[in-house]
Amino acid sequence: MNKTILLDNRPEAIKQLGLGLGESKLTYKEIIVEGFEKTPQALIALLKGKNKGKMITKV
Repeated sequence: MNKTILLDNRPEAIKQLGLGLGESKLTYKEIIVEGFEKTPQALIALLKGKNKGKMITKV
């Protein structure tokens, strides 16, 4: 695959992804870990691939 083709289509791809999210056709998951003291466990889980989607630490 050619990098130029990917970069040329990037604005259109971003637009289409945004529309999909806005219309709830695309979904994503967030894992929220609450508490600064749990940050090390969250990082270890992230590095081991235990997360699905975004991993967020709420302080």
